[in-house]
Amino acid sequence: MRKKVYISGPMSGIEGFNFEAFDKAAKFIESRGDFAVNPAIRGREWVAKHGNRPLTKAEYRIMMKECKAALRECGSIFLLKGWENSNGAKEELSLAILRDMEVEIEK
Repeated sequence: MRKKVYISGPMSGIEGFNFEAFDKAAKFIESRGDFAVNPAIRGREWVAKHGNRPLTKAEYRIMMKECKAALRECGSIFLLKGWENSNGAKEELSLAILRDMEVEIEK
């Protein structure tokens, strides 16, 4: 049975919002038969609408609310390299731990 795996990692302050790393992880997750939940898809929608400017604090909170809702639909979380430097990824990991989800860290 395919499980839903949420991809979490740094975006803010990284060139291209680190979308490439998220996409690479999604391909890896799907290659092993699981379903990847890739927040870079929503991130690209944001960039298409607003450009490459940083999010305001209010916009960031809205984005995190959407990401946490997506995470709640998953059975596990996949942390990209550098996750420990990302406030958002740390929030997502905390939620995953509270929900007793499987945690996988990119090697």
